[in-house]
Parts: sequence; C-alpha cells; structure tokens
Amino acid sequence: MNMTRDEVGKQLVSQFTRLHTYAKFLCKDPDVAEELFQDTCLTVLENYDKYEDGTFFGGLVCYCNEKYFH
Repeated sequence: MNMTRDEVGKQLVSQFTRLHTYAKFLCKDPDVAEELFQDTCLTVLENYDKYEDGTFFGGLVCYCNEKYFH
C-alpha cells in the first residue's frame, strides 16, 4: 500500500537532520549542500505516491540526495 503525501511529509521531516548532514558531507560547500537538500526534499514530495509502507525512508532519501549530487 502506498503512503499518503502527509505520511511521506512526516517521514521526510523526521529525516531532515540526517539528510542535511549528508548533503553537507557530499558537497563540502554549504550553499551547494542547501540546494541539494532542497532539491531532494522537493523530489521526495513530488513522488510521494511511489513510496510504500515499510520503506526504509532514511536510506531512501539519502540515496536520492546522492543521486542528485552526481
């Protein structure tokens, strides 16, 4: 069963610190890291209907973050 937009949003918020820290690690430049963080959050929310219950959300958003970095 797919997660609702609200559920995805709550999961995303719970991962903000981890995601932002990972973006800073990848980029080294705080401004670029902030853009990466924002782009990743936007992409996750735009694709909320693709996430299923039980998805390891922390790993998923970090994967998205890394995908946009490269």
